[in-house]
Amino acid sequence: MRCVMKKLKLIVIIVLSSLVIVVAIAQLAQNIAHRNQSIPREPHVSLEERARQDPDMFPVIVHDLPSGFIRLTEARREFEDITTSWFWSTFYFIDDLEGFPLAQIYLRDCNSIIIYDSAYYINEELFAEIIERATAVVEQRNRNHAIGEPIEMRGRSREDSRFTQYNVVITSVTRIADSRTYELKFSIYPAVHEVDALAFFYRASTRMSIFPGWRRSNFVLIDNETVTIEVGLFERLDTIVLNIPRDLVLGNQQDITRTVSVHNN
Repeated sequence: MRCVMKKLKLIVIIVLSSLVIVVAIAQLAQNIAHRNQSIPREPHVSLEERARQDPDMFPVIVHDLPSGFIRLTEARREFEDITTSWFWSTFYFIDDLEGFPLAQIYLRDCNSIIIYDSAYYINEELFAEIIERATAVVEQRNRNHAIGEPIEMRGRSREDSRFTQYNVVITSVTRIADSRTYELKFSIYPAVHEVDALAFFYRASTRMSIFPGWRRSNFVLIDNETVTIEVGLFERLDTIVLNIPRDLVLGNQQDITRTVSVHNN
C-alpha cells in the first residue's frame, strides 16, 4: 500500500511540475510578443528616399524615363551566370566569369545609370556591349582549341604583378614509339619561369578505345618548350586542360581554364 501511495505522490509531483513549466513558457511567449509590439518598426525607406538623403552615393533621380534605358534588376538576372556585379562607394562594377573587370560605371553618370520609379536603370546599349564581351569570354572558355592554335590566357606578371595576357600554343603532340609517353611541344609568350611553364599544364583526359579513360596531371617538364605525360597501357591522350598558374593569377577567385583537343596522336 505504501508503495502505491509513493508512486501516486511521484506522479502528482511530475504533473504539477509539468504544469508549472507550461505556464512559465506561455508567460515568456506573451512577454516576448508584448515586447515586439512595443518596439517601433523602422519604416521602409525607398531607393529614391535614400538617394535624396545621400545624393553623391547614388545615381541621378529622373521623373521621366529616357529612351534606351532598361531596368537593371531584370537585365542583371538574365546574365547572372556569366557576370558578377556589385555597388561599391560611388561606382557600379561588373566582372566577367573569370573575375576580370568589364565595366566600372560612375553612379553620377546619368548617361549610363539612373534611378527611375525607385529602381535602377542602365543604358541598354552600354549593357549590351558589356554582355557581348562577357559572352566572348564564356565562348573562349567553353570551346575546344586545336593543336597549333594560339590560346589567350589572362593573368599577371610574376615580376611586377601587372596585368599580362599570355599566348600559349601547343605546337605538337606526339606519342613516343613503343611507349606510354606523349611528348608535347609548346610556346608561351611572354616567357615565364620553368615552374610556371609546367603549372600551365593543369590536367589531361585519356580514352580507352571508345570509353573514357582517366584524368591525369603527371606532366614532366623537359625544357622550356617540352613537357611529357605518361598514360595507361591501353589509353590514348584525348584532351589537355590549361590553367593560369596560381602565382600568376590576379585574384583568388580566378579560374582560367582552356581545353585543347588532341586528334590522331
